[in-house]
Amino acid sequence: MVKTPSKQNLCRLWHSQAGFLASFWAPGWSSAFLLTGPHPWWQSLLWITPMGLPVLLDFLNIETTDKNITIPDSHGFSLLLMALAFFFVSNTILLLFLAQQWQWNSPLSLADTLAELLAVKFLLGSNATLSGILVAHEMIHRKRPWWRQLGRLLLVLCCYEHFYTEHLRGHHWRVGRPEDSATARFGESYRTFWRRTLFGQFKSAWLLENQRLGVETAFSTKYLHHRVFQGCLMELLLLMGIVSFFGAAALLAFGVQAWMAIRNLEAVNYIQHWGLCRSGNKPGPYDAWHTRAWCSHFMLLNLARHAHHHCQPHVPYHQLKHLPVGPHLPYGYFALMFLIAYRNAHFQKLATNELRRMQLGPFKKGKLNPDISPAGSGPLDK
Repeated sequence: MVKTPSKQNLCRLWHSQAGFLASFWAPGWSSAFLLTGPHPWWQSLLWITPMGLPVLLDFLNIETTDKNITIPDSHGFSLLLMALAFFFVSNTILLLFLAQQWQWNSPLSLADTLAELLAVKFLLGSNATLSGILVAHEMIHRKRPWWRQLGRLLLVLCCYEHFYTEHLRGHHWRVGRPEDSATARFGESYRTFWRRTLFGQFKSAWLLENQRLGVETAFSTKYLHHRVFQGCLMELLLLMGIVSFFGAAALLAFGVQAWMAIRNLEAVNYIQHWGLCRSGNKPGPYDAWHTRAWCSHFMLLNLARHAHHHCQPHVPYHQLKHLPVGPHLPYGYFALMFLIAYRNAHFQKLATNELRRMQLGPFKKGKLNPDISPAGSGPLDK
């Protein structure tokens, strides 16, 4: 006899799936802004204000359940990724056309343009993070090569293609180790981390590709197969194409969008592993911070369950589970990105208290139980 799910379980399953539609908030709002532009300066400022809603919800500690519901895999979750990627690409194209209409020849037009650039920073920068880099992150963890190539193309549009190599073959193997450029150290400010990680991750990715191909000289035909070199070349051609076909203003707008996407990504990296030190051979639930914040769970494609992601990197976003152990963040990612930028000392104080309570990082005593971690293999990318 086949057991049918109860009405309560069906409601929970529907809530667990439908909630991910919230990930369209930033891309949809960005599209509306671009399609109605250009705007006078005061309208541009008004367009920015709704983006503070996720920050407010995080500070109010609006949380989701920590109960793990088995969600069957379906094409709908892959279609959601493709739709978000489409939003990112189309919004980027719309941004280039909008920038062509900006005026700089009077004080009023200059004020309008600068206000729109500010909106690009917050709206399109958030859109590039959510529907660009986060979607690319999910794609590059898929097993099928065409998914990974799509992810690489999205990263090119963010001028951060080397993330593909460094994240899969660097960060996932070294997380929580001193040699990992994407792990923030105990007591490290975001400003210091930003300066260290930006060059460190690129250098690591370049050396990983040199090692994979056996590159020993500065001039080698092997660079044709060098993924980081390919990414740099594609990004350079992209920038040249933008300035040639759309002009300098479009290049500026695109640069602001890409820069903010990278800043937001590294802010998330800073939060996810701050102060943690891995002692086991494989990452476990104690090697990443977690949160039950609703916005981080649904709007950020389950980024809240980052510890499980490190335990099993190829589990798709909708099947990641809440692990009952590990350090807990005081707020969700939206609030914390604001906090680390403007009140970094307060974030470090809250995080230090949690590490002390959990006896993690510099307060670690003895060896943690490695059997709590779900069984899983490391990244497959070779």
